[in-house]
Amino acid sequence: ALPCAYLLTTDQGSLAVSDAQEVILESNESGVKSSYRIQYEGDAESFGWLVVVRGTVGEGDVTETEESIFDTLREKSQPRLITTEIQSGGSSAFGCSGMDSKSAGEFSSSEELGVEITAQGFAGPFAYQVLSAESTDALSTWLDSEGFELGDTEETVGEYISEGGYSFVAVTLTPDEAETPQEGRSLPALSIQSDATELHFPARMATSS
Repeated sequence: ALPCAYLLTTDQGSLAVSDAQEVILESNESGVKSSYRIQYEGDAESFGWLVVVRGTVGEGDVTETEESIFDTLREKSQPRLITTEIQSGGSSAFGCSGMDSKSAGEFSSSEELGVEITAQGFAGPFAYQVLSAESTDALSTWLDSEGFELGDTEETVGEYISEGGYSFVAVTLTPDEAETPQEGRSLPALSIQSDATELHFPARMATSS
């Protein structure tokens, strides 16, 4: 799926854009654990990240996670395309074989806005708050009050709010350096545990983010 990590910046003149994202969905005894690792580029001195998660996310359910699992799974599951030339017929055959080992500040609270903060804390360099919103306008207004704008994604987020059963994890981060190198920079891996009974990837966010 296209990357759907929705990064929000407070300064409209700055940029933080994610063009690569890896997600691991894991079913466990507590529900579903979603682990994210994203790459971004830009010049934002600080930015927020809005993650849509199915189910309820409680205190301590957002944690920094080991990045090595992403590399391990990629090496074991990434197919390699090889071309074999058949000398007798002069034609070529294509197939997949082998493993490609070379692949390589907190928000504030405002109950008056119709948004409830159900959990909050820190996960490595991230500060996070789990939000439950009564309506799209409520969530949008709450984010606006913090200096972040949903923009075109407001409609997509509204679909999740209307359907119900989703949590919105608002994450903030201040990188060591605002400017990113040309090849981009990866954020530390983040895991979110919820009590969902189904594996869920919020692909609809990609239509507008």
